Amino acid sequence: GEGGFFLTDDGPMAAKVAVYAGAYEGLSEKHITVPPKEVFGDLPNQLPNYSLRMSALAAAVVRPQIPTIEERVEKYNARYYMIEQR
Repeated sequence: GEGGFFLTDDGPMAAKVAVYAGAYEGLSEKHITVPPKEVFGDLPNQLPNYSLRMSALAAAVVRPQIPTIEERVEKYNARYYMIEQR
C-alpha cells in the first residue's frame, strides 16, 4: 500500500471509503478488510471513484471541508438535477 488507513466498525461507511479510494469492478473482493459484497450494494455506481493518494496537500485542502460536506452534496445534487432536466 501507499500508507494511510481508515478505522471504523461502520460497514456502510467502510464500503463508501473503499469505493472513493478506488475499489471498483470487483476489486473490493480482493481486500480482506472491507465489508462483504452485500454491504457495497450499488455504491460503485452511485459514488465517484477518486483513486487519489492522500498527500499532505490533499489533506490540508479536504479537511476543512468535512464539516460542510452534507450541505455541499445537497447543492451539487440540485445543480446536477437542474442540468439533467435541460
